[in-house]
Amino acid sequence: MNLFNSSSAVLSGLESYLNLLVLRLFPVWYTSQLVKTMELSPLGTLNNVSFQGKNWLSLQSVIQGLSQSLPMDPKWQLLNKKLSKLVSEMEHSSRIHIKRINGIEHYQGEQDWPSLIAYAEDNAENIEINNAEEFEEMVSQAFPNENKPHHFVFREWDGRCYWNNPEEPSKLAALQRYAHQNGRDAQISAKVRVESINSKALDSIRNSWWLLLLNREDALRVMALVEQTKLPIIMADFEWRRNDLAFLVARKDNRRINQIFLNLIDKRSTKQVLEFGSYLGRNYHPFHNQDKTG
Repeated sequence: MNLFNSSSAVLSGLESYLNLLVLRLFPVWYTSQLVKTMELSPLGTLNNVSFQGKNWLSLQSVIQGLSQSLPMDPKWQLLNKKLSKLVSEMEHSSRIHIKRINGIEHYQGEQDWPSLIAYAEDNAENIEINNAEEFEEMVSQAFPNENKPHHFVFREWDGRCYWNNPEEPSKLAALQRYAHQNGRDAQISAKVRVESINSKALDSIRNSWWLLLLNREDALRVMALVEQTKLPIIMADFEWRRNDLAFLVARKDNRRINQIFLNLIDKRSTKQVLEFGSYLGRNYHPFHNQDKTG
């Protein structure tokens, strides 16, 4: 038994020595093989389903976390310059449909609901709307003329819209409940701040840079392997509320880096590793300006 244990220890030691030797002799090849078979943890929900806009993914926070993690070296600051041009905002006079509103900005309570309609089930049971006339009257109460224009934010990069509400959203929630149950809708005179993605900046980033989002522990494991290759790859922060996630960042003009990262994402689910530029590109929802009168 002792002889068997001794032999196993020798074989284990020999295997470790050979792996270390291969890593030193062929660091890029060995790293790319290891990341291909590495088990990755799920990312979880990136953009929460909530009736509160503050609980949604904040692209500005993502950019801030990433930018602050970049080294001051001019080579890395090139990415910072591109990131600073990625998001733009412009205000439009427009009209917003009641059924198009996904959430609100201000809420004092601690409990959360996945939608305004779900919120209405628990918080607007005393607000009754029985017919079209009462529906129109409730629209006037929730969005009175003296408060015009009503302020909204529309995010083209995920298609979500929230209201900068001056009071609790019970009336809006009751309106949405009635609208969805009875096939009704109404338009609100609004000032809409539209968050847009600069397509040229996004294309430039996607063409030149890897922004791979992983579970932070997985990113640390990859970085431990990459350190042996001496390749210019860094780990950067994601949104401040999701410190369990992290970016792996590198340029795409390095063939050896591409070999490692392509093996890392090969046949992987985007729920485990996500190329963030592609994520932004495929979720684009353009804002359609409605009639400006009213």
